[in-house]
Formats: sequence, structure tokens, C-alpha cells
Amino acid sequence: MNPIHSLIFDLDGTLLNTIADLAHSTNYALEKSGFPTHAIEAYKYFVGNGINKLFERALPEGERTQENIARIRSAFLTYYDAHNADYTAPYPGIPELLSQLQADGMALAVASNKYQRATEKLSPTVLPRHSFRGCLWAARGHIHKTRSDRSQRRVADHRLHGGGDALRGRFRCRHANGGQRRTRFDRRHVGLSSAYGA
Repeated sequence: MNPIHSLIFDLDGTLLNTIADLAHSTNYALEKSGFPTHAIEAYKYFVGNGINKLFERALPEGERTQENIARIRSAFLTYYDAHNADYTAPYPGIPELLSQLQADGMALAVASNKYQRATEKLSPTVLPRHSFRGCLWAARGHIHKTRSDRSQRRVADHRLHGGGDALRGRFRCRHANGGQRRTRFDRRHVGLSSAYGA
């Protein structure tokens, strides 16, 4: 008997390739505020740790103030809310994987650093054939997706299966400085070496 009954997946860079829409939306906000823009490829090294950190990395080095980050965030949210599914698509094989998992009786959920509106919109819009029991989004700008205690509480809230038997689909994200964010390998966590910068 399979002891795993529920799966919590990260969204960006694991289920969905969202990099182009993040890039276009950030470039829109940068240009509107008079700052230089970046190639889409560069954004693979800007993402991770929430959108405020994305804006900080995208701003020129001498302009990374809280005031500028707030300006970029405001313009970004307006644009991204309207355009966050223009280019976003599931990675090859993801729809088939999710279909098989659901056919096997798995309860599925999404955990994301995104803010609530975007997290709740993208899953049903881009993956309309798949039912997620819960969408876990960033609270106050950040959710610690690798913390099993936080995940178990959220899983329980969404009535998966108590959290103790949940397996989390995760990834290693390479940042611009060459470092990587890693997850623990234990009976509740799986690390996948596929992400924007990997």
C-alpha cells in the first residue's frame, strides 16, 4: 500500500514555466519607472525568494531602495494581473504526470511564493483539467516553502491528509551568485534538479 496520499508542488519553475511573463511584467515596471530592462534569459537568475527579491535584483545596483522596490511592485502587479498567462505554460510532461497522479488517487496542492491572486488564477487557467485541493500562497510577501512545519499546518488547513504523509515536489534554484537553494532529502521532501537556472 502506498503510504503517500498527497503531493504539494511548487508552482514556478516546477509545474509551470512562468519566466517570460515575470520578465515582461518586470520590464514593464522598470521602463515605466525609468530604469533599464533586461533580456528574458537574465530573469532566470533573478527569480527566487518572492517578487520583492526579484525587483531588488532587477534594479540597478545603486537603486535598490525600499522606495524603488515599492514603485516597481505597484506597476508590476497591475500589469502582471492582466498578463500572467500570456506566455506561461506547463513544462512538457507535467499535465500527463498530474493526470496520472490524480488517477492514482493522489490529493494535489500548490505552494508558491506568489501573491494570492496570481497563485489562485494560474493553476486553473494553465492547468484546467487538474483539481488542486489547495493553493498556498505567500503571506506578507514570503512563504518558507521548505519548512515542513509550516507546510503541514497548511496541508491540514486544506484537508489533504493531515500533512504527515505528504510528499513535496521541490527544486533547486540557482541564483545569480552561483549558489543554490537546497531542500532536505527525507521521507517528506524530494528535490528536483530542474528549475529556471538549473
